[in-house]
Amino acid sequence: MTNSEILFVVRAYNDIDHMAPVIYKLTKDSPNSKINILSFSLTNDFTNDFRIRFLTEKGVKFINILDVLNVGKRLKSLFFSSMIQDSKLGIYNPWRILVNRSFLNPYINSMKKRIQKLKPSQIIEQISSNTKVVIFDQKWSSSEFPGNVYKSLAEYCKTVDIQTISMPHGHITFSNSLILEYQMDISPSKKVMHDANKEKAYTDYVIFENEIMSKRYIDSEIVNKNQAVVLGSSRFNNEWNTYLRKIIPKHPMPKISDKYLKLVWFLSPEKYNIHLEEVSRIIKYLGKFDNVKVMIKPHTRRNNMRFLKALPDNFFLASGKIHSPQLIDWSDLVLFTTTSVIFDALISDKPIFYLKCAH
Repeated sequence: MTNSEILFVVRAYNDIDHMAPVIYKLTKDSPNSKINILSFSLTNDFTNDFRIRFLTEKGVKFINILDVLNVGKRLKSLFFSSMIQDSKLGIYNPWRILVNRSFLNPYINSMKKRIQKLKPSQIIEQISSNTKVVIFDQKWSSSEFPGNVYKSLAEYCKTVDIQTISMPHGHITFSNSLILEYQMDISPSKKVMHDANKEKAYTDYVIFENEIMSKRYIDSEIVNKNQAVVLGSSRFNNEWNTYLRKIIPKHPMPKISDKYLKLVWFLSPEKYNIHLEEVSRIIKYLGKFDNVKVMIKPHTRRNNMRFLKALPDNFFLASGKIHSPQLIDWSDLVLFTTTSVIFDALISDKPIFYLKCAH
């Protein structure tokens, strides 16, 4: 990719998780390549994300889709700052409801309509007419935003000889196909992936991190064998694992005496087929050990722990600001059910317990 211009398309926090290592590696091994990141997020501008700051310092250009629409800096700043403040309020907070109805929701809907009216050529021209490769996240469904824009952009790229690639961010390595609650349906139309994801991948290639994921998507007829490429994990490897700890923001951790065994438990999203009653029972059981301290880390996006009535006295709830690598380094032992973060613990040679009984 020497002297190429490469565009990475993201929409969420976890897209940055698995794309940042690839972008970092390109800046290191192909310093003459120009790299742009285009974010389709209308909830977070990511300019304060430590990984984005790190990459922009290395010459990577970061653009939000609102910049492509030529939205003014002041209005964009007001919008995203309002989104941040809004997210800190309870969902039934009267002020949040008022702001959502009067400003945020109408503005988001208006921006979505404008984005969907953009011609793919406009997006490419606004970023760089010299783009040779576009790398998407895995939002394939063209029935909803931004998948409908992605598909149009990918189809346009094929007409102007721009290579397109998708990078799914999953590390789901279970051989059991009944991973999610909606996969318990026995209808013939639902194979091993949800119908919302059944649309075929429209990029030239789809990069997977392991053979299990590749086979699952091929069996689901989302990708074909010629599209599927297995390259290993971008996020969980020794080089990035070491470098990440140099740039990650550090936050205060509880000071625990060496006489205690420090455990970190990464909870999985509630939508997975996890026995929540068993998880609750294990928490109560661990609460009986006087020489154990347990830090619980709810899932970043999808776990509000509604199934827990109260935590035992020897349990702590990790702040959402603390990143997983810092929790792993703090602990003596890591507990998990489905989270991909466990690969970080394995690379770090940290003892782990897989709670198979919770499935």
